[in-house]
Amino acid sequence: MKINYSQLPIKAHYFFFMAAMGPILPFLPVYGKQLGVSPLIMGSITAILPILFLIAKPMFGFIVDYYRTWRKLIFMALLGVTSCCYIFMNFLPVLPGSLLPDHQFQNISCASLPSCDLDHVIFFYVSIATHFFFFLQ
Repeated sequence: MKINYSQLPIKAHYFFFMAAMGPILPFLPVYGKQLGVSPLIMGSITAILPILFLIAKPMFGFIVDYYRTWRKLIFMALLGVTSCCYIFMNFLPVLPGSLLPDHQFQNISCASLPSCDLDHVIFFYVSIATHFFFFLQ
């Protein structure tokens, strides 16, 4: 087996990134519940994270390809910022109560929320796709 040493830092990054995210992401809703965040908000966060990964990785790939001479510095900066954000999560204080004490979020379905209207959702995703493809051109 031959090792491609030029891609070793990228492979190590993805290995350690996935090793760090693997234990965190499945327990993120449990951690949010302990902090008093409602299940609706935690579900939204859990749903948005993969979408952000889908957008951020090609965007930073484009930036790194455009600034090829700064590639290692950008890589190390992103790695440092990501590590600091996860380290600072340990210092979040515990909330004394619910985030929104006046609101009850039990038995909420997507049909009862105005932002879940099918026309609104289709318009939202079409506008995101339009902006994303316009940015790529």
